[in-house]
Amino acid sequence: MKLFFSFFIFLTFFISNAFAQVNSADLQIKFARQDSYLVQIGKFEFRSEGEPIYIERISIGFHPVKIFRQERRNRKILYNGGINLAGNSLTYARFHRGNLIVEEVVPFETTPVAIVMTSENFQRFKSIVEKQKFSSDKLDLLETQLKQHHFESAQIADLMDVLSFDSDQLKFAKMAYHQTVDPQNYFLVSEKLTYSSSKSD
Repeated sequence: MKLFFSFFIFLTFFISNAFAQVNSADLQIKFARQDSYLVQIGKFEFRSEGEPIYIERISIGFHPVKIFRQERRNRKILYNGGINLAGNSLTYARFHRGNLIVEEVVPFETTPVAIVMTSENFQRFKSIVEKQKFSSDKLDLLETQLKQHHFESAQIADLMDVLSFDSDQLKFAKMAYHQTVDPQNYFLVSEKLTYSSSKSD
């Protein structure tokens, strides 16, 4: 029994490196038959033996499209039209019976921008925390700010100094990890802990 594996041809299609993701789109074209195809999108050509074609980072807007069946040295045109691509999205299209059909347009998932506290605001914030009389009040203030901002590892390490107890420092270090934009540098925070058991935690 033969096993047939479908696979994607991933082709990078750069129109302009200056475009941000919002000004680009991805395109997938599936074929109803397992034939040899030549797909022209603008001045670019892509070949397929019936596998889906996946093209990344195309400029948005209208693109002329021609699809040929490759028969040895001869080409037979099957489609002459175009496709309109929306920005910041993946367009799923299917070639079937001479038509290029758009089946779905899926927006890209966007990653929230991490807001890192500026150096000036950080020094002000640290000063406010230092003025709190009780360690529990300091921790509450730190936890509240973690919900609003991201921090650098060096900033978290600096804030560790305002906490007197190793247990409070450990608690804060654990809370702050997921709000740190450079976790690869979190060793700066662990160095602030006194006990080896706390560092392991």
